[in-house]
Amino acid sequence: MHRAVLNASSLRLPASRLCLALALTATLAACSASTGGATDNPPPAPSRPGDQTPDPTPPAMTPTTPAASGGSTGSGGAPATGGSTGTTASGGSTGSGGTPATTPDPTPPPESDAAAPATDSATPAPPPAPAAGAEDPKAFECTLVIGIAATGQWFGAGFEKIVPNEKWELLAVHSGFVQYWADPANAFWSKAPSSACATNAKTPDRVILEALYLHWMDATVEQWVTVLDQAVKTFKAKNPNLKRLEFSTFIRAPGDKPCPASMPFKSWIRPEQDEAYQKIAAMYPGFVTVAPKFKVASCADYGGNPPHFTGGGASAAAKLVGEHYAGISTPAAK
Repeated sequence: MHRAVLNASSLRLPASRLCLALALTATLAACSASTGGATDNPPPAPSRPGDQTPDPTPPAMTPTTPAASGGSTGSGGAPATGGSTGTTASGGSTGSGGTPATTPDPTPPPESDAAAPATDSATPAPPPAPAAGAEDPKAFECTLVIGIAATGQWFGAGFEKIVPNEKWELLAVHSGFVQYWADPANAFWSKAPSSACATNAKTPDRVILEALYLHWMDATVEQWVTVLDQAVKTFKAKNPNLKRLEFSTFIRAPGDKPCPASMPFKSWIRPEQDEAYQKIAAMYPGFVTVAPKFKVASCADYGGNPPHFTGGGASAAAKLVGEHYAGISTPAAK
């Protein structure tokens, strides 16, 4: 701005306007003097936190923790006077007072010792059948041996001197075929045993049955299984105290081959009968068992009339069977 000297003669203005012009001139002169006579460039505006270039790297993720309460944000500063823009006051600091929350431990606490959950109780399985030669003579209170006439021969030839006599009894019936014992209405069931047990003579807890097919006829495995199954059901119904039913045979010829005699079929056991015994035992595990295959030492023990014995043959058979059930020895398979 340029200074100018005004006077009344040069402007030639009316007196009132001249006075206004002079006053304006004086005001401008005063302003020029205070600024140094030149217009200065304004100072650069101070930088603010918001004007900075943001960091492109995202902040690291930290576990979420509740912020402590208590702090408040400070208010902005008032602009400065004197013509320049005041700087923005910084915000208030975060207040203290809350305890920072701790991050929970992800490891679960150890379980305390506790009893295992109870399982459904089940009916216990029957005890396994004893192995041959492992008979416990005290396992049963009364054992009834059911057989044919030849059975009575060896039973009375010293058998009861080997086993506990008071725990064994006999029911020997001539031609006592298994079909008769399978029939609950047969007259055989009315017969009383000899050499009766001291305890439970009428309700023995074990029965050993020497099964003989009707009239010595040949039979298939299926025919044998059918009649044996019926016999098992009948024995169980007749005697609720029965714990073991053991199927046996008459004492057979050596080598499972018929001895030369007038009726050789009466000296050996056909394989169908042995197979049927195994099947019926599998049908009634723990209740039905199979006796060992007792055999004579030679065909001479029959005296020419199998399965009946000579005197010496009966004694030898009594010792063979008695030592097994007394738990003394195991019959050898020949």
